[in-house]
This record gives sequence, C-alpha cells and structure tokens, in this order.
Amino acid sequence: GDQPPPGTNQVWRLQPYLREGTPTSIYGPAKLGKSWLALLFSLLIQSGQKFGSMEPLQGNVLYLDYEDDADAISSRIWALKKGLGIDPLVSINYRYGGGVLHADAERLGNEVADN
Repeated sequence: GDQPPPGTNQVWRLQPYLREGTPTSIYGPAKLGKSWLALLFSLLIQSGQKFGSMEPLQGNVLYLDYEDDADAISSRIWALKKGLGIDPLVSINYRYGGGVLHADAERLGNEVADN
C-alpha cells in the first residue's frame, strides 16, 4: 500500500502491449503469426510510428531470432514496412540466436549497451 496507484509509474514501450522494463512473452501454437507480431512491434518501436491503438515510445530494437534465418526475417520486414508505410531506411538490429541464450548473455549485453 505504500506504492503509487497502479499505472501511474508505468512507462510503455508500446502501449498497450509492452511495458518498459517488463518481460513479455508471446506464445501459442506454431504458424499462428507470433514472429510477424514481434516484427510488427519491433518496427513500430524502431520507427516511432503509431499504428491503430498502438503508440510506441521510439527506441532501438534488437531482434533475436531462434527460429528462422536472416532472409526470411528480412522479407517479412520489407513487407511490413511497405504495408505500414514505414520509411524503407528504418531498420532493426537483427541477430540469429542459434544456441542457448545464457551462453551468449555477455556478448548480447555488450551489443545492447553499444546500441
């Protein structure tokens, strides 16, 4: 009870879906569109462009890919940018995971700090 009322200190990276500093999971059956949704969120945040009720706080994005490859993700990004009218020069930082996350934590931390 000694905290401010709920919602008063929340910073949204992408309102109303992604709160700053809070982990978010997107889960569901295969072929549901989870990666497309993650790319949509990523492009909105990177560009700062509003879409429908989604209002991003612009910032840099690092997309960690543990499923596809750079070509597949690139073609999706181009399709989303074209469909949303996002500047073609907007790009997100992409990295193929290909392993276990904790084994790459230090290098990822450095990349995040640098960008």
